[in-house]
Amino acid sequence: MSKKSVVVNKYECGGLNFFDFASLNNTFKINWLKQYLADPDSFWNILPNIVFSKVGGLPFLLFCNYSITKLPLKLSNFHKQVLLAWHLIYKHNFSPHSYFIWNNGDILYKNKSLFFPNWVNNNIILVSQLLNSNGYLYFLKKYDIPVTPREFAIVMDAIPAGAITLLKDSASLQFSLSMIHPFGTVIGKICFLSTSSGGFNFSSIYCVPL
Repeated sequence: MSKKSVVVNKYECGGLNFFDFASLNNTFKINWLKQYLADPDSFWNILPNIVFSKVGGLPFLLFCNYSITKLPLKLSNFHKQVLLAWHLIYKHNFSPHSYFIWNNGDILYKNKSLFFPNWVNNNIILVSQLLNSNGYLYFLKKYDIPVTPREFAIVMDAIPAGAITLLKDSASLQFSLSMIHPFGTVIGKICFLSTSSGGFNFSSIYCVPL
């Protein structure tokens, strides 16, 4: 049992209920995210709106399997910490039929994740939307959107072979795309819709292992 565990754990977890400053820092970042999502058009959010517009906006990015170092953005340390804090509480459970193409830390071009606005604006979000009934990559004609050969080649070459194999094994299943706001997630309901005047508190969820 470490000294930190004794100091920061709740009384019921065998600790002294002191502040864990790492958790406190994460709490501040999640509460900032809460305020941002509650009023994204606020004057104070002009800068983050500009920054995250390059990857579809912050609400969209939160649902992506992003890797902070792979995003094609120059982020401040503050925004990096916000994304890290969200990653610590929201886990992107892998499923072949909900595997995002965009801002995906596994789907890279020149060591950076991808985001093509034209594709996203036409609701092409998932890798499974790019496969035919036999599980082979192709571009569905029904989308009927202008895609340059370069964009097409980048996307197809960037998708990992392992992901394609998993999708081929379940190619007959129907994919579904359900985009919801972060407020609508289980985590969002805990963090963002809480009526507590104190806001979200990291330490209220986690006990440090003894």
